[in-house]
Amino acid sequence: MPLADTIRSLHLEKASVAVSWIGQSGYVFKTSAGRTILIDPYLSDAAEDLIGVPRIASAPFAPDELVPDVLLITHSDLDHLDMPTVRAYAAHGSTFLAAPATSITRARARCGWSSDASAALKPAETCSANEINITATFARHSDADLLTQDSIGFAVELDDLVIWHAGDTEYDSRLRWGPAGTIDLALLPINGTGGNMNAHEAALLAWQIGARVVVPMHYGMWAAEDYTYRGLDPHATLDPEVFADTYRRLGGMGQVVVLHVGEIVRLQREPDGRVTVDTDVAA
Repeated sequence: MPLADTIRSLHLEKASVAVSWIGQSGYVFKTSAGRTILIDPYLSDAAEDLIGVPRIASAPFAPDELVPDVLLITHSDLDHLDMPTVRAYAAHGSTFLAAPATSITRARARCGWSSDASAALKPAETCSANEINITATFARHSDADLLTQDSIGFAVELDDLVIWHAGDTEYDSRLRWGPAGTIDLALLPINGTGGNMNAHEAALLAWQIGARVVVPMHYGMWAAEDYTYRGLDPHATLDPEVFADTYRRLGGMGQVVVLHVGEIVRLQREPDGRVTVDTDVAA
């Protein structure tokens, strides 16, 4: 069954969330209440069209196949604020958008996004939409060539679970928000180039924040040479097992889950407070 159809047909128990990686930093979540949330969906070929970087991972669905209740954009890089995708969702008119101010401005000006269905957020600011509580978190995504100065991450409360998407960010002590153990699922970039922490830094952060489940991201969308800017930044760390190995060596106690594009896993809060991961999710 196509991923979009599977997501729509999922029926989840209370205190559980379905999570699917859709490539790069993109994820789709579904709650037990039937709400769907998309973060940073890169579903077009804009990078090839604009800068000659073709995707090697196919988009798991087209925008019109899965329209979310909430769309979260961490910053304005074209593989995060994917204009063809954002334009398609703006046309539907049923999705709420939360993003930093530069991304909101672009979505309104270039895609016709309604100001009534969007919120511009800075770190520590919150909003609520379609019964979803959203908090913007600090990110340090320094890329001199791009307008990324207001990049953010997102902490989202879904069915008694706290999911943190770090966005694109370099390692920084200010990423360690909240008491250790606050985060149930942490989604962390590992590629180490273009203003992102590398796999070892991401593993250190995962260990420090004490997340119960950790998932590496921001790799596998393009050929390796494109992550290194054709050799100009040769230190990319694109193997998620490097992240997992460093995390284990540090003594990380959380579960590392390495996802494949289009794979669905279910997080469940157990009565004793533990968070379990089911990798055999069926509609």
